[in-house]
Amino acid sequence: MWENKNMSNKNFFDNQSDGTAVKIKFYENYIEGYLTKILMQFGGCLVADLFCGPGKNGEKDGSPLILIKKAKKVLENPTLLVKQKLLKVFIVFNDCDKENIEKLNIELSKTTLPSNIKILKPQCSIFSDIILDISEPKITIPKFLFLDPFAYSNIQLSEIKKIMEMPFSEIMLFLPTFHAYRFKTSTKNTPKLISFLSNFTERGVYDYHNIYEFNNSIVNRIRKELNLKFVQHATIDVGKSKNALFLITKSIKGAMLFNNIFWKETYNGKALKVSEIKYHEINPSLFPKSTILTTEHRNCINEFHKKMVVELIKKKEMFNTDIIEFAVMEGYKPKCANDMLVRLKKENKIKTEYINKIMTKGFYVSEDKYKQKLCKIIYL
Repeated sequence: MWENKNMSNKNFFDNQSDGTAVKIKFYENYIEGYLTKILMQFGGCLVADLFCGPGKNGEKDGSPLILIKKAKKVLENPTLLVKQKLLKVFIVFNDCDKENIEKLNIELSKTTLPSNIKILKPQCSIFSDIILDISEPKITIPKFLFLDPFAYSNIQLSEIKKIMEMPFSEIMLFLPTFHAYRFKTSTKNTPKLISFLSNFTERGVYDYHNIYEFNNSIVNRIRKELNLKFVQHATIDVGKSKNALFLITKSIKGAMLFNNIFWKETYNGKALKVSEIKYHEINPSLFPKSTILTTEHRNCINEFHKKMVVELIKKKEMFNTDIIEFAVMEGYKPKCANDMLVRLKKENKIKTEYINKIMTKGFYVSEDKYKQKLCKIIYL
């Protein structure tokens, strides 16, 4: 059994599937934004890819090479170079398969690195062991961990909690959730699957309505166990299977970046549907994306607006910063919340009270105002 599983793991990297391409593109967009923001603020960071694979998926670059490419690009940013004089990116690669590390070393030998990128010697360690090394108190710079395990049983929630206890830490986690969802109530489930359902989902062994409810259950469980507000997710819909990327962060800016990438790529508002993304890449439209969005997409926005009204009625009044936070936690852009406030204002269902006598226009519900308490929105 182990040999078959190990063989499928090796075969996985022979080609890049459409689902993997969408996942890698999302990671590529996120890591560029992350590095830009973090280096601008701190000047240095550590990025760890702890299930890194061999570096290539067939002929395509895998996450290790994507990371190096993006780090090089960001470190050449003229604005960043003016802001921070001593820039440094430390990179850790790890994989429990020794052959993957050997292949990765070959790929790395072909790469020329600038002096401000330091790749620590790629390791072949057990995940729990390398987490102990990374969580050393002496490593005080911000840390971003990309976790893409071949099986969901390779990671425990307690290990994620340990990572997030470190200062300035952030995790992007890919989980093949569809397998767990399909067999969620089977009487023949393995102990590993039962353990995953019990530890990672809100309701454990339960007949979830659909994969979206299942993935949301994981989000809610992680938020509760780690006492975090910002746990975002993006379902990747390949057709027969629907897996998920999760972002676990203490930063609303990171959560907003994740949401922005999702809404840029989704056509139905529910998932990154691989067939639609692939179709529109092959057949680019002359018209703006808003003209080809689906009814499902509009329904998602409407459902969020309903949730927001319920929240306003329950709270009776909310500051602009509260509404921004609510929108981001729900996986939406602040602009989406602002659009609803405009509608409610026209319907005379809300009124505003301004904190600053100079700033008295609009609702100040936008990404750049997430820290500025400028307006109180009162439901009438």
